[in-house]
Amino acid sequence: MSTHRPFWSYQYSLYFLALMIILWLCRYLNTGSIMSQKYWGPSLFNPNSPHYSSDDFYPTGLLTVEIAEQFLADTSSGNLSQYTSIEDAAAEALAKHKGDLLSLNGLTELSETASEALAKFQGNLGLNGLTSLSDAAADALSKHKGYLLLDSLTELSTAQAEALSKQDGRLDLKSLTSLSDVAAEALAKHEGDIYFNHDQLPPSASKILKDAGH
Repeated sequence: MSTHRPFWSYQYSLYFLALMIILWLCRYLNTGSIMSQKYWGPSLFNPNSPHYSSDDFYPTGLLTVEIAEQFLADTSSGNLSQYTSIEDAAAEALAKHKGDLLSLNGLTELSETASEALAKFQGNLGLNGLTSLSDAAADALSKHKGYLLLDSLTELSTAQAEALSKQDGRLDLKSLTSLSDVAAEALAKHEGDIYFNHDQLPPSASKILKDAGH
């Protein structure tokens, strides 16, 4: 009996190997790998891919002014929410965005200068990645006019609440779990809509806000 494998089995092995190579290449071309960024351009990257990693592009997670300017030139060029920090100059550039929404929900830190710049954006400003806010940043963001989303903040100081009460528009603070009565009284002065999860707030603070129509 012959021990030689049929020729067709080698052909199928080669086909299978070629298919695996093609799938591997497609994965990297569709997820914005370093290879596709360098040779094919950033427009091919897909931040919604399950294989996507922002580390393939910018290991530091920094939103630079160059990225901001590219976004302003072509809003389909990338997902700004993949970045965890932002240059002050990039914030200044993005404040000029003409769209209705500026989504920066990946930011975990924000300088006072960047806050002042982003507050100038005339539209809905998504900062849902911020879990804390400095008093200076809160004061700067209070100048924003529109819908300000701060849905990851879990606490506000009295000074921060006093500052945000002056914001002209709507506030999203649905993750607040710690709020003193004094801070609640300050925040209750806000003249627009504020969205809370009252089940998470201290009962006394919740009552103060409800009594004020929030």
